[in-house]
Amino acid sequence: MNSIALYRKWRPHTFEDIIGQQPIVRSLQNMVMANTHRHAFLFSGPRGTGKTTMARVLARALNCQSDTTRPCGQCLSCQGSQTEQYHDIIEIDAASNTGVDNVRELIERTQFHPEMGRFRIFIIDEVHRFSGNAFDALLKTLEEPPPHVIFILATTEYEKVPLTIKSRCLEFTFQLITLADMTTHLKTIAHREKIRIDPAALTMIAREATGSMRNAISLLDQIALDDRLIDVRRVEDHLGIASRDSIWNLCDTLLNGQTAEGLLIFNQEKDRGISIPHFVRSVLGHLQMLMLSVITGQIAEVYADMDVDLLACLEDQSEKTDAEAIIKIIEPWANLQPSATSIDIELAICHSSKMSFRRTPPQPSIQSPDQTRQTLKPADRKPQTHHSTTDLTLQDIDQRWDDFIDILIQRSPSGDQIMEHFSPSRITRSETADGYILSLTTNDQKLADRFQEKTRKELLSWAFSETFKCPITVNIFYVSRK
Repeated sequence: MNSIALYRKWRPHTFEDIIGQQPIVRSLQNMVMANTHRHAFLFSGPRGTGKTTMARVLARALNCQSDTTRPCGQCLSCQGSQTEQYHDIIEIDAASNTGVDNVRELIERTQFHPEMGRFRIFIIDEVHRFSGNAFDALLKTLEEPPPHVIFILATTEYEKVPLTIKSRCLEFTFQLITLADMTTHLKTIAHREKIRIDPAALTMIAREATGSMRNAISLLDQIALDDRLIDVRRVEDHLGIASRDSIWNLCDTLLNGQTAEGLLIFNQEKDRGISIPHFVRSVLGHLQMLMLSVITGQIAEVYADMDVDLLACLEDQSEKTDAEAIIKIIEPWANLQPSATSIDIELAICHSSKMSFRRTPPQPSIQSPDQTRQTLKPADRKPQTHHSTTDLTLQDIDQRWDDFIDILIQRSPSGDQIMEHFSPSRITRSETADGYILSLTTNDQKLADRFQEKTRKELLSWAFSETFKCPITVNIFYVSRK
């Protein structure tokens, strides 16, 4: 049994169903209600933003025999418009009807009066594909059409439509649909279609659609081919894009000046067969959010729909850089061309990490007592703490946990919330005489995986070492719930 594609099944049939173009919807509804329609309209904007759909809804509303601002769906004209025998709304694809002969045939059809509705409405999609002579042939009829004829032109390339055509039309510019609007609509579709999907995966699909509702619904339709739960990893694999964690980790290496690690991450993703242009867009997108976080300090307000993991990542990374450094890091990526190759990206990683290395303020380092004695003059030496001769215990860690948190949040404002999921389980002497190895456990698998990252473990090690004034290395372990 053949099924209908989701984007066709969920195509709006009334003004109220149209997503993300409310200003245009209000203007057209008011025009229909006041019966002050124009003889020609020009809808322009990116693909998948609802131009043709809006043209169809407007055409049905203008021909509706009821006194409403929307197609009633009950009158003869509304019911007839759903069939192939309805000739009062005629759609023409200019991409396949580009010549002057095609336009002359169209002009001849304007002489016929409507059969059911009040008007004979011509919807011309991709009108910019008309030839110059075709536009010239259309101009006279467009300027003074018969009283029963209305033209609705749609284009994705507004600049290619001649000025003489534009000046005869009432223009409406369609905007890209916001991420919030697309995510909300996708949630509705997933719920109605009984598609099991994580909210983070929905947001990723909406973001990949780049403002096109049709693209977003088509992506959802492609991925939801079985009853398995759709998570972020499944979306990444289906689209052939770099994993979110890889993008985050790469940006960490850029901030820390870790060129070799950055090159390794990119080449691992390249071996998975990812799209290089998409990889560049993903890195740039993350760096852009990081720049806004660093400069404004209000990333949660700018991206109200951001998931908790991404917000925590940006807060953590914001502590590692400043406005001047992040701008320098972004520049090599922003200058990449659409045809960038692997070597171009590797050079961008080298340049970006080098910029970060020059500008990132030095982080507090943990020196051994022997190193300290070599760098301090005798008069500056301070007596060792009691931990030099007495082993640290888990009880000591528990007693000074709040002191550790106070130090941690200086570098990571959300550190107190994250550490609620960890508990100390073991502490032992390290091979270094005055050092310790502290084991922390969590029953959150994703959190444990995130903190296997070198920079995150170093942050915790630094905070514990500062708290107890001795070197402490932190290891993270996942313990499942029983």
